[in-house]
Amino acid sequence: MATGHYVLLGLLLAAIVLVAMSWTKVMASVAGLREFFREVNFEMGKVTWPSTEEIVNSTVLVFIVIIALTVMVMLVDGAFARIFGMLLLGGGQS
Repeated sequence: MATGHYVLLGLLLAAIVLVAMSWTKVMASVAGLREFFREVNFEMGKVTWPSTEEIVNSTVLVFIVIIALTVMVMLVDGAFARIFGMLLLGGGQS
């Protein structure tokens, strides 16, 4: 055989080895992924989900707190606007 044939044969053998190694890694990754989802499914079975009443009560509470904070920020902003308006414009005169 000529030297070129040995080079091609070596490259072909290297390609086969690389594909085989890659295939094992791919199969190991797939097995790991299966195990991951199996464990996720098992852990999700342990979760205690809130009832509809708890969700509704929490949502109403969040809306009430948001409205209260909005009103508070508006009042504080208005007070600061008046105070700085009086200080910077000389008694609030335009």
